[in-house]
Amino acid sequence: MNEIGLQKQIENDLAQAGIMPLVDRDKSQFLTDLPDWFAEIVLTDATRQADAEQILNQISAGLHKSGTNLEVVVRSLWDVAKVWYAGPARTKEGGLRTALDFRAQLRSGERVVEARVDVTIAALMVLRQHLGKEDIAAVGWSPQKGDVDEQDISAAVTRYLEIQVSQGGTSYWDPLLESHLDLNEAAMSYVLGYSTALQELRTAINDAFSEPVLPSFVGGLSASKVSMADFERVLPDLSNLLGGAYKRGQRFSVSARELFDSLTRGEQELLRRYFLVRARRSRKEQPDLVQEYPSAFANL
Repeated sequence: MNEIGLQKQIENDLAQAGIMPLVDRDKSQFLTDLPDWFAEIVLTDATRQADAEQILNQISAGLHKSGTNLEVVVRSLWDVAKVWYAGPARTKEGGLRTALDFRAQLRSGERVVEARVDVTIAALMVLRQHLGKEDIAAVGWSPQKGDVDEQDISAAVTRYLEIQVSQGGTSYWDPLLESHLDLNEAAMSYVLGYSTALQELRTAINDAFSEPVLPSFVGGLSASKVSMADFERVLPDLSNLLGGAYKRGQRFSVSARELFDSLTRGEQELLRRYFLVRARRSRKEQPDLVQEYPSAFANL
């Protein structure tokens, strides 16, 4: 039997069980040119995951009798529906951890589960640095003192979970089997690592708030009656800065809107939060601009 034969056998058995309509063919894979054969079935609805696992295990057992080892992975595609702060993180024994307990609702078709992500204080320090709030002198988390707020952390947790559920192969994370994760310092640094699109937009934001460019950027928003509090409406003005602040007027291959739409929801929220932090800092540091262009700073 080759890869085509293995795929046909698995798909026929899944079809008889009524599971094939839930299989993502593009993400599923079948390999027979390894020392041990490998099959990965990816479902769009986790409600039938246990049934699919049973079928794959039966096929694997049958092949094992003929001297062939088949390693199987059955996983589902998950969306991060919402994330919220649940309180200080605690150990299994009830003691306090130096971490924050965030919860997430994950959805795969009709299946909904809740996951827990403990954000360590070391990870929080990395996020502070990312948002320009590294001067916060707090042992724990102090949002009432200007620390990163719940939305900042929720955005990072969302992105972290998006990364976890996107990984396939044998290293995948299954929230049905493991519902508790730690978001530590190393993981936060990875979460904040920039995709090309995110890096281009973040660079455009940095250029917009640079000293030579900020007056014209804010003036343009004011002329269009756009407040920096409405990030979606700011995106067209960021398009002018793609490719560098000193190349204004040069047409870029895509717009800031297109780049933003290509990001994951977690990346979008991280970028939006980053822009608002920069905007609020400029409101504090540039009172003359606030007085000249009040509409651009409204509602910040």
